[in-house]
Amino acid sequence: ILMGEVILLDYETRGANKLYTVYKVEVVTPNGRWIIFRRYSEFYDLFHNLKKKKGFDPSHIKFPPKNKFGDNFAEEFIQERMVLLQAVMDELAASVYQEEEMQDFLTPNRAGDIANSDPNYKKTLADYKMNEM
Repeated sequence: ILMGEVILLDYETRGANKLYTVYKVEVVTPNGRWIIFRRYSEFYDLFHNLKKKKGFDPSHIKFPPKNKFGDNFAEEFIQERMVLLQAVMDELAASVYQEEEMQDFLTPNRAGDIANSDPNYKKTLADYKMNEM
């Protein structure tokens, strides 16, 4: 698969009884682009699963904290978290883009993901891999 760019565009607060934040992420590759929505916990899981892999040293990457004292839904907190998550994704895209965990994270396979924002869109990132061989 060709390297791509991962851009955090925006966020949404969702939930009726229990609020949570999802981040709107654009994935851009030379072969297409799409929008995915991911929660903080999914970024956290991705980062910490990749940390366990041999050859990946994320010690210089500042992963944003889960909580802060006060309102976790305050715009300032979410914006600050987005900046830090973007820095994390920039680093991951540059160093471990090919890893299975990263590919799964970026694949538009969850409800609400916009999988057809480009006419060249293929079903999954694996489809891109097949077409490049």
